Amino acid sequence: MLLTVIERMCNFASAMSKYSPFTTVIIAILSLSLLLGSTACGGSRDEAYNIAAPLDSLLEPIFPEHSPGAVAMVAIGDSVIYCRSFGMARLDTDEKMTPQTMLNVASTTKTFVAVSMLKLAEEGVLSLDDTITRYFPELPAEVFGAVTIRHILAHTSGIPDNRPDSPEQWEQYVEATPSMFGNEEDYVTYGKEKEFTRYLTSVDSLKFEPGTGYDPKDPPYMLLADIIGKVTGMSFESYLRQYIFAPAGITSGFGFPPSSDIGPGVAHGYRRARPDTPSSVYRSPDGRWEEYDYGEAPFFLTQADRGLFISPEAFAKWYGALAEGSIIDPSIRSWMRVPVVSTGKVGEGYSLGIRVSDDVDGRIRLYHRTERGGFVAVEAIYPDTNTIYLIFSNRNDWPYNEVADALEEILETHGVVD
Repeated sequence: MLLTVIERMCNFASAMSKYSPFTTVIIAILSLSLLLGSTACGGSRDEAYNIAAPLDSLLEPIFPEHSPGAVAMVAIGDSVIYCRSFGMARLDTDEKMTPQTMLNVASTTKTFVAVSMLKLAEEGVLSLDDTITRYFPELPAEVFGAVTIRHILAHTSGIPDNRPDSPEQWEQYVEATPSMFGNEEDYVTYGKEKEFTRYLTSVDSLKFEPGTGYDPKDPPYMLLADIIGKVTGMSFESYLRQYIFAPAGITSGFGFPPSSDIGPGVAHGYRRARPDTPSSVYRSPDGRWEEYDYGEAPFFLTQADRGLFISPEAFAKWYGALAEGSIIDPSIRSWMRVPVVSTGKVGEGYSLGIRVSDDVDGRIRLYHRTERGGFVAVEAIYPDTNTIYLIFSNRNDWPYNEVADALEEILETHGVVD
């Protein structure tokens, strides 16, 4: 049901953008009644909340038509009350952004890792309190013996990130850790999970006792994907496809694209062009933008930490299935709304794969605001009202924290998240 509503509403919203407001209203009255019948979606719900005009005013100046763009969506349960595509998915092929475009969602990937772990725990395949040395006996027990899966999910493991990201650090790194790469630049550009977790066997101390601090790092999450493979005999991507997406009725619109050429329907990430960028990197005809993903952005080729590509449409449908209990039992899912550790910000903690905040009005919000390469993903879930919003973008030059704050203020002012 949710996919049908999202597909039709988003396609409708994109199609209507070329008409005048009066024509849009007339077509909306006729088309939405045919498309959605009595379903509370689109025009009928937006008339109640009246968020289209302020959201358009917020987002249109940021994402002009012929630049890298974004998709923004707001949904309450099965009803999409706002859906708008902006700009371009790919500048090299003039492919426009759509709700079906797959974009990298950076650390939002961690939510899918967490749900995978919760599902395996629900089935008794593993426990979140298993120590990681149970699955990686090569790690020194005197250092890692107290670190559990739960600690990693909540960024409270204390495991340091010793990956080098400068020539000076590289020289120190290779003295203690063998590498298939000859220099730091190739290491950060083309390395993958096996290479990026190799240093763990030489770690002699944690940053803090597990469970006593908060320090978000990516390499520990790479270990979790490996654990999924060890206990299921499946790759991380295959497990997601069969057990996390298929129960939601999702068979496309997600994945981990190859590091070479990507096909239509998958966005490239972009940043503002720089004068010192090699000429081999694609630059837009107007000279303003350059690709910033495969082969350009550091640490881009991994999966479980920040690697998932998913369309806004598929993400919204997936969350609907998660909320309905189609993927894991709601009692298990509720663990995600309970903070495990404080992030250091007032009213905010980190749970299992997602940030959790509780504002002065008692609203619980689960969210990410994250970037990777040229991609930015902003999304939030209000579980008490089953409301979500998202902005998935393929340019990294906009003030996404401020924009997300402004968007949330609009939703609060118009009663969407009361």
